[in-house]
Order: sequence, then C-alpha cells, then structure tokens
Amino acid sequence: MKAVAVTGLGKAFRKNGASRPVLQDVSLGVEAGRFVSLIGPSGCGKSTLLKVIAGLVDHDAGEVRLGAERVTGPRRDIGVMFQNPVLLPWRTVLDNVALPGELSGEAAADREARAAGLLRLVGLAGYERYYPRELSGGMRQRAALARVLMREPALLLLDEPFGALDEFTRETLDFALMEIVAATGQTVILVTHNIGEAILMSDEIAVMAAEPGRIVGSVRPGFPRPRTLALLRRPEYADRVFEVRTLLGLGAA
Repeated sequence: MKAVAVTGLGKAFRKNGASRPVLQDVSLGVEAGRFVSLIGPSGCGKSTLLKVIAGLVDHDAGEVRLGAERVTGPRRDIGVMFQNPVLLPWRTVLDNVALPGELSGEAAADREARAAGLLRLVGLAGYERYYPRELSGGMRQRAALARVLMREPALLLLDEPFGALDEFTRETLDFALMEIVAATGQTVILVTHNIGEAILMSDEIAVMAAEPGRIVGSVRPGFPRPRTLALLRRPEYADRVFEVRTLLGLGAA
C-alpha cells in the first residue's frame, strides 16, 4: 500500500459561470519514506495539487488516500509548509514552534521540551528566546519547518519553502532538509520550479504540464544517499537534468 495515493484527480475553478479545468486525471503514488518532487511551469496546478492532497482544497473527481484512509479535509498527520513562514511576531521562536502542542492541549513542559529538541534538529539551538524579526530569512524558514515537524506528520508537503531565499541559503537549507528527513523518516512531496533542486533531493520527480494540469512523466534520479555537492559533477546528474527538461519541453530541437 502506498503512503499517499492520488487517483484520477480532477479539479476546476469556476468564475462568472465559466469553468476552467486546473487538474485533469492526475494520479500519483508515493511510498512511505520517499521524497517526491512536483515540477512544472507556472500555472500547471502544482500548488493546487498539493493543497488538495493536504485536504485544504476540494476536488471534483478522483480521490486522495493517506494509507487506507481517504483525505476529506485537513488532518493532523499531514504537515504543510509554504514559502511564507507565517511566524507569529509576538511569540518567541520557541513559542512559535511549540504552538501546535499548545493548541492540542499538550502540557507546557512537554511541548517546550519537544520544541527545543526540534530547534536543535533544524540548527536553531540557542535562538529559543529570539523573536522572528531578529532572524534571517533562512532562519525563519528553519523555525517554520520545526513548527510543522512539531505535529509529527506522517506526510510533509512543501510548497517552494525556500523559493524566496538567495541561492546560497537555499542550497544550505536543501541539504539541511535532507538530513532532517533522513532522521525523521517523513514521506515528503515538494513543489519546486528548480530542476537542480528536484534532482538533488528527490527519489522521484513527477513532471507536470499545464492547461489542464496533468502529470506527463516521471524521472527517478537513482543516486545513493546521503547526497553531496559532488553529485553535481557526475555525468548522470546532467543526464537527469536533460530528462526533466525534455519532459518539460525545454530546449527540445
């Protein structure tokens, strides 16, 4: 059984009596502990698909299952992280990360201990009493990731979480995320526009096309873990880039 199974998914947006299909007959299966990326042009429905999987947006056809259960709305065992970290400015970093535990009624000492452990995991030990305004953009994203992990989700959905950061910070966080996922065993689906990022991080890349949004193919990088920057020098890395670009229709002659 797949950890996540999307079958025959369809979704249309309606406005002024007109219907525009956004997703059409999308099927995707993700095994437990696997890291899958969704890549495609702007407007192909990547983020919409992620929100449907998360139970945040309704769909018109098909179904989404997490294990044996249908996803019909937001769930505690699905964690979602967007490009904007949305940290509460009046709460310290520790209190921001501990918020899911507070909302679920977890004892203060227990949730603070778990939050402190997650801050160590994401590389923010020593910043527990700082406020979001005192952190860099990359540090705020680390804190947001720790807050998502506080929920102990079986499935982690990431919608371009590092897309607004500079290249150096983004690459640093990509490697940090791979280490965290290796430590926690989470199943991950990442939305990205960056081909190199998808190949570096993923076990499988689902390539999407637009109008309507659909999956047109997949690429399995096939590189052993842990992965390092040395991967970028391998001829096989360039081959995977070419495969993804071909499926995207980029530079085809």
